Amino acid sequence: MGNATKGAPESNAVQHSHSVIPVFAGAIQNQATQMVDARALHAFLAVGKRFPSWITERITEYGFVQNTDFLTVHTLSVPKSGSSKARPQKCIDYHLTLDMAKELSMVEKNEKGREARRYFIEVEREFFTHQNKAPVVSNGCAQTVQRAFQGRTITFALIDGAPWASAAHISSALNMSSSDRLVRPLPIHQKRRIQRSPNASLWMIDETAALHAADYCRTEQAEPYREWLEEVFRNMRTTAAIPVADVHPSSNVEQQVRKTLSMTRFLCSFDFEGKIHLHEVGSNALVIQPERLANYIADPEGAPRGTLGDILEAVGRRMKRYVENT
Repeated sequence: MGNATKGAPESNAVQHSHSVIPVFAGAIQNQATQMVDARALHAFLAVGKRFPSWITERITEYGFVQNTDFLTVHTLSVPKSGSSKARPQKCIDYHLTLDMAKELSMVEKNEKGREARRYFIEVEREFFTHQNKAPVVSNGCAQTVQRAFQGRTITFALIDGAPWASAAHISSALNMSSSDRLVRPLPIHQKRRIQRSPNASLWMIDETAALHAADYCRTEQAEPYREWLEEVFRNMRTTAAIPVADVHPSSNVEQQVRKTLSMTRFLCSFDFEGKIHLHEVGSNALVIQPERLANYIADPEGAPRGTLGDILEAVGRRMKRYVENT
């Protein structure tokens, strides 16, 4: 295991304590997160196996990834009084993410493991509640655009002149199970919520966090995603830097038309004769490909909770008619 960082966590970083399981603030790949010392967890779980063997076997068995699920920290252990070891010994400590700590607790399949897992869930809930205090942006104050990555639509927004991206749409495009992993660890200044309706909001993450999402997807998908995303953000910054009315300073009418077109979404379709039809799409309207509909409904950041009942009712009626006609 290579060095990811050096030194133990500072005492003033400790935010929670559970007898012998401290949870402290840390960072993985420049992303703020909460971490757990693996030795403290091992001691609390009362595992019969020695720590070095236990942690390396668990990492191998469950496929944990260094610098994503944990960090290694090289330290010096001070020998106990009367010990035959006269000099400090080098040892490797492990700082775990809460997700990894929960999984290690769960696989022990005993009361100690269940107690630790419940504690980590509570710590995570408190942390996420605090993080949810991120600024809320009204839908009308954010100019949104949609771009497709490998056929998957991702919503972007210009907020105060800076580009942001939808965490839910990124997680869907990269085949991640949930956008929670992208949003939850971020500090407040790296995320915003666009309030699309009284009961629905969309989590937006900044450029750094959006690029970091590539670390969670397949290797063959990561580099194309980074290159595509950097190009999208570059174009958005260029657009934000050039006022629409200054592109061609002709008549006021033309300037107004250009501004209106730049802020309007259109759905383009073709009929059987090859004619093009443009239909204006409202700022609150959802445009989604049929093959992505199921994933959108299943995503916690997708379909608003208030619409799920209507969706289920509509599916029930559709299936009933299908059964009756077959």
